[in-house]
Amino acid sequence: MPRVYSGVAYNMCKLNANGSSIHFAPMVGVYVVDSLFSATTDTVILPYTIYAQNQKGSVSL
Repeated sequence: MPRVYSGVAYNMCKLNANGSSIHFAPMVGVYVVDSLFSATTDTVILPYTIYAQNQKGSVSL
């Protein structure tokens, strides 16, 4: 998973995963709202995450 916008990327992975990752429909709303907050936070720390991506590479899950 890339370090740049990793919060949003993780939420998209959870939403696109198999059916067992989201147990009921209201969780989709939680992931959408969390993605909005993650996008804002990821944008603020973008200079650091770009540097870390170049130095350390992607995060393995």
